Amino acid sequence: MDNRAVDTRRLAFLLELSRLGSMREVADELGTTTSTVSQQIAVLAKEVGTALVEPDGRRVRLTPAGRRLAEHAVTILAAVEAAQGDLDPSAEPAGTLRVGGFASAIRRVLLPIVRQLGQDHPRCGC
Repeated sequence: MDNRAVDTRRLAFLLELSRLGSMREVADELGTTTSTVSQQIAVLAKEVGTALVEPDGRRVRLTPAGRRLAEHAVTILAAVEAAQGDLDPSAEPAGTLRVGGFASAIRRVLLPIVRQLGQDHPRCGC
């Protein structure tokens, strides 16, 4: 693979092709044309510098490199989706919150807030 970036949208086309097995089915699933699917797969092949599909009668099948890239696409696309979710300002808060203070203030003020935060936002780890 050269130094050019791989477009994740094209990875989605390849992943769907690996799942569905036909460019027509991918086009139907993604609401586009067979020509668009074919073009996107061809551009992706140029981006990665190797053939991703090969003829199989009137259809195509993934090459070994195409199958490996489709396997990577699962992880890549899931990571992109997770990152988008983490950065979504309307998403449920998640993570660890650390605070410090005097023991008397923590017991009186902070502990009730932490309990409520844990009830309202269970993914925060309170």
